[in-house]
Amino acid sequence: MIAYLSARSTNSAPNPGFFPDVSGNGTVTPLDPLLILNQLHLGIPTIASRLANDSSFGDASNFDLLTNDPGIEVWSSDFLDELEMSINGQRFTDLDAYIVDDALRLSAGQIDALLGSELPDGVHQVQLEVPGKVSAVSFQITLDRTAPVVTLESGGNSFKLKQRQLGPCGE
Repeated sequence: MIAYLSARSTNSAPNPGFFPDVSGNGTVTPLDPLLILNQLHLGIPTIASRLANDSSFGDASNFDLLTNDPGIEVWSSDFLDELEMSINGQRFTDLDAYIVDDALRLSAGQIDALLGSELPDGVHQVQLEVPGKVSAVSFQITLDRTAPVVTLESGGNSFKLKQRQLGPCGE
């Protein structure tokens, strides 16, 4: 997920996935990059963020904000060293140690350490902002670290897995 939000707009409607809709009108139009360019021209920092691992099957990535790894990557056009983050309202202001290669990179373990305990499964509100610069991005992630339970059913001399008949044993 890469989220770009204009200082002039707030996107209150849930917008799952990749959303460069900075105008907040629900559609991506040529106006959206123009708003970003205008912000840069006015000296208003543009913030972009994504989950470090927006999990999906296999090695595929998606942008549904459902993950088993709450690591976050953040870029800002300026003032990255002043960026503040909050998770579920708990604010973190001294994040300079996590800036690597011109991006703020927080792993799941680092987020857990900042919070003082492991971030539990569920929906979490994340907000990133540069104070005094009217730039902010806010989104919700759904964390699910619980591995699914796979059951193997035996019926006679064959096994069923995911409703597929594998054949009799010994063949």
